[in-house]
Amino acid sequence: MARARDALIAGSDVSQPAPLQPAMDRLRADAEHYRDLGPWSVTDKTKTPPSGDKRDYYSVGPYWWPNPKTKDGLPYIRRDGETNPDRNTDAFDTRAMGDFSKAVEALTLSGFFDRRMDDSSRAAELIRHWFITPGTRMNPNLTFAQSIPGRTDGRGIGIIDTYRLVPVVESARLLERSGALSPTDMTALRQWFGQYALWMATSENGREERMAENNHGIYFDAQLAQFASFAGDESVLPIVMKGVVDTRIRNQIDRKGRMPRELKRTRSFHYTAFTLRGLIDLAELSRCEGPDLYAPAKGRHGGLTDALEFQASYIGRLDNWPYEHRRPIDTDLLFDNLCRSAGRTPTLDDALSQLRAEHLDDRVMLLTNGCEPSP
Repeated sequence: MARARDALIAGSDVSQPAPLQPAMDRLRADAEHYRDLGPWSVTDKTKTPPSGDKRDYYSVGPYWWPNPKTKDGLPYIRRDGETNPDRNTDAFDTRAMGDFSKAVEALTLSGFFDRRMDDSSRAAELIRHWFITPGTRMNPNLTFAQSIPGRTDGRGIGIIDTYRLVPVVESARLLERSGALSPTDMTALRQWFGQYALWMATSENGREERMAENNHGIYFDAQLAQFASFAGDESVLPIVMKGVVDTRIRNQIDRKGRMPRELKRTRSFHYTAFTLRGLIDLAELSRCEGPDLYAPAKGRHGGLTDALEFQASYIGRLDNWPYEHRRPIDTDLLFDNLCRSAGRTPTLDDALSQLRAEHLDDRVMLLTNGCEPSP
């Protein structure tokens, strides 16, 4: 990121693998959009969770809809791949958390790349309002996440909702370095994520999600490792990484690089790329502590690289994707994954080169210095 900033300041992309200005222009537009929005808080929702405390996060399962066969619509029924629009209304916290995360990331990166201290300060203000201010802070649990009216008040599967907080954690590290978040702020923030990581590891919902054998298990690991590490607990990361190698990859990627559980979904291409993003998050964390998740797989299964190459092999021939996908296929997530995996294999780099021209304004261009391979 520092090298990308230096290139932008110099006004030249000569030394860059690809031009960075389109991504910078889009970042500036995003920061402008969020500059005067918010602050957001879980206390803003119009519905109250079963606890009676609006500081508890509350959401409804995305693919659950009112039952047309009953007068009150209960119990809700599942329609995989079709998102109930009620989930993203002011009644629940899903949209607010998403907007909060996007705003913090855009303003933090604007502060970094354009050295706009006002944007950094605004991002810090948003973080304090969501996590620290007593009257508006979110309680560190997801007990009532992805509820299903008429069936359950909350589920372990809902823990994936807080993946939206990963960019906030990453932003906080930059805001700490800039001085926008004070040592007192950072202590309170780390305490919050420490409490949340403990809830993830010990609650019934957390234990349920940890046992998931699809993308949910991977995203549980990615969050727990990130949040516990941010909180200062160095014991969690190596334990998580061992499980990723011994269980997640072994059970979810076959010898041809396919992810059978994701290929059964009605949006199979999307969920394949989505699941791989969680594994790439873990691969980046494993550079701090753990094995190389890109290393060739051993035994009767494939690995992360195999899975990336399997999906990348369809670039240029998306119409040949042989699995169900009810919505038009887009390559945004796949491009991000390839950018973050640049330099790993010629096959992946070839697919990346085919996609780059249509994704030059993607933010990952700034975060990876034009998709330059990681040192």
